[in-house]
Amino acid sequence: MSTRRRAAPTQAVLDATVDLLEEVGYGATTIEGIARRAGVGKQTIYRWWGGSKADLILEAFIGVGPERVPAPDTGSLRGDLLAILEPVFARSADRDRGTSLANRTLMAEAQLDPDFLPAYRRVHESWWGPIEEALRRGVSRGEARGDLDVEQTIDQLLGFAWYRLLLGHRPLDPAVARQLVDATLAGIAPR
Repeated sequence: MSTRRRAAPTQAVLDATVDLLEEVGYGATTIEGIARRAGVGKQTIYRWWGGSKADLILEAFIGVGPERVPAPDTGSLRGDLLAILEPVFARSADRDRGTSLANRTLMAEAQLDPDFLPAYRRVHESWWGPIEEALRRGVSRGEARGDLDVEQTIDQLLGFAWYRLLLGHRPLDPAVARQLVDATLAGIAPR
């Protein structure tokens, strides 16, 4: 991947990639469609990303990660977890569009393509960090027990979300985020 990219066209390509991914999913997102949406030639994308749709999509998705998953410090573990999960769940409320569609199709691709899985895992690592920080602060403030298995708690929070996102059998919205956070806090409270 070339490091000599111009900022405006690069951002246009990344924005177009995220827009298409959220509109049509991974399988229907093409280099041609991204180039057309961004107003650049296909050769620009091939030159900058080597023609790798996966590399381009992951760079675009990781690039929006920090703005989509905040790292709050509200002063309480409940406040921090809600500040992280409510917006994520809100963006996932419409299962057939937006972040929900993008995540479902990327997860499917990661299961089918073993070369894609490690790269897709990096996307999620950018999301785990803020939750881990919040949980560790909660432990240090005495809001969660000292022997808390932080990684397992993250898996429980995000596993719940993925289960509902992938199956679509129950809602995934801010109200559900509040219920999940409250149930989790009850389970990890100091004894």
